[in-house]
Amino acid sequence: MLAFLALIGISVSSLLFSRWSRIESLSEPEVRQRFEQILEQEHLQAPYLEIGEDGKVSVDRSLEGEPGQKLASLCLLAWEADRGQLLNMEIPFWFVRIKMNRYFNLGTLTTALAGDWDQIQLKISVEELQRRGPGLLLDHVLENGSRILLWSRGESTPR
Repeated sequence: MLAFLALIGISVSSLLFSRWSRIESLSEPEVRQRFEQILEQEHLQAPYLEIGEDGKVSVDRSLEGEPGQKLASLCLLAWEADRGQLLNMEIPFWFVRIKMNRYFNLGTLTTALAGDWDQIQLKISVEELQRRGPGLLLDHVLENGSRILLWSRGESTPR
């Protein structure tokens, strides 16, 4: 019975992720343009998280606002340069909240959806995401040209 419930959970999660994501094959210039469009359209500026050359993650706490800000979704744009594929995903925040134990592991998400990404392990809590509020969470480029852009949208953020 437990295996059956686990299978149902995996099936439902897979179905939801397929509805919330889109993978495209694009040229590098098209991808650069897409990233710039998103940064401009979403008014994304300073990232909340930065990954240094040594792999250490720093958090810019000066970007935090009031606790408990309402978020509508987490958005991911991930370019896998070696494959020439762009992943665009928007996950409703209610799903993030349900699926999280205590922390949202960005490394697991990006590893699963965009390839290896050297298994970056970023853990951030729902409370930290809400204190950050809508805005840029991460903009990271790897040596091979792969790039990940992660941002949150507020309930009143226009699309």
